[in-house]
Amino acid sequence: MRLPRPSILPALLALAAGPLAAQPGDSLQRGRVVERVRVDSVHGYALYLPSTWTAGKRWPLLVALDPGGRALVPVERFREAAERRGWIVMASYDVRNGDAPVMASNDRAVDALLADAQRRFSIDPRRLYFAGMSGMARYAWRVAVQLDGQAAGLIGAAAGFPGASGLWIATLRQAKPFPYFGTTGTTDFNREEVEAVDSALDATSLPHRLARFEGEHEWPPAAVAAQAVDWLELQAMKTGTRVVSPAFADSQYAAGMARARALEAAGAPLDAEREYRALIGDFAGLRLTADAAARLAALRHDAATDRARARRASIARRVREHRAAIEAFLDELQASPDGSVRARTLLALHVDARLAEQRDSAADREGAQAASRMLAILFVVTTDWGGELMRAHRYAHAATAYRVARQARPTHAGVCRALAQASAQSGRADEALDALACAVAGGTLTRAELESDSLLAPLRSDPRFAGIVARAR
Repeated sequence: MRLPRPSILPALLALAAGPLAAQPGDSLQRGRVVERVRVDSVHGYALYLPSTWTAGKRWPLLVALDPGGRALVPVERFREAAERRGWIVMASYDVRNGDAPVMASNDRAVDALLADAQRRFSIDPRRLYFAGMSGMARYAWRVAVQLDGQAAGLIGAAAGFPGASGLWIATLRQAKPFPYFGTTGTTDFNREEVEAVDSALDATSLPHRLARFEGEHEWPPAAVAAQAVDWLELQAMKTGTRVVSPAFADSQYAAGMARARALEAAGAPLDAEREYRALIGDFAGLRLTADAAARLAALRHDAATDRARARRASIARRVREHRAAIEAFLDELQASPDGSVRARTLLALHVDARLAEQRDSAADREGAQAASRMLAILFVVTTDWGGELMRAHRYAHAATAYRVARQARPTHAGVCRALAQASAQSGRADEALDALACAVAGGTLTRAELESDSLLAPLRSDPRFAGIVARAR
């Protein structure tokens, strides 16, 4: 797999050569989040400097990349762990998901951030870490591979490889290994993708870990962020970039055993099995792991584990079938001359059944989580397609896509407004006004926005429009 020539390498190489003299970082407040630090007229970042920071030693640096440039979100999530372990966290405001020109802009933003890290702080060039969420997790994979062994580790949240798994595994087999810590929420629409990455990495020399948390498509909570940082500290001990601490290793092993036992007690034998297996690998060369090995062997011979494995395989199959049904819907929608889709194609999406399963969490929690993921997949795909169709002025087609999205999330104000626009433009006034009432009920729209929205112009002569607008802010 050919990768673009990295543009961040010059700033990274500068880190290795920088002096340890007093730095301009002395003027920045320590032990609290600094909301914005300006690099130049274009670039800026959010920052966390540990309260113990001084220019007289070198520090690990975590570069966090959010797909919407929400720099404060990852800094807040990693702040406590950074303070406890002595890491600097910098998160760019200037990175985004997007096409090739956007990726080139991201390269420039990361280069600017690293150059400023060299000017202001004493960065340990052996301890440079990246964290990315969603599309920026994919981007971070590219950065780590491009750096050819100079990235000390990667934290990937809510997304997997930036390309086909087989191609990336082949690429990683040729690259210098670096540790990878993946995270995903229980209802993250990319959960299966993240889990597949963890399994695929078994075929490489990359140390890797996966942590799940109760949540959606998002950055991990602070507790999981701390687990990621602690795990990377262990990896640094194993590679010799930090001093080995038997006490730290023991405490981390005890925490891992506690997590595994809690998973067993909660009736999650597959997750406990993964935790025990990971502990054996993580602490090889650091301490004995006989008790983890004993529990792993016991779980492998437990009928409950076999039942859980079959159940998870069944859920995975249903998710694949759901994705196939979405693809069939989109193919038919694209080919439709008038934006209509056959009823049986819509029925195959099983939206009502998924909504019922989602509500049934008391009886089947794992099934309810899977239903939430499937609905999230449907919502994201159909709203993305709706936006593409709107930009192409295929309003009847966009209305069909948004109609399905609204089935998945009936009261979502954003999709209701989009459906109102598409329906108004395709001559479906009743549907447009109903969707507009839903959008206004969400409480985020102003009268001025509605009165100036050109896509809603066909509705203005309808007396119902004025009544709906009057309920807006």
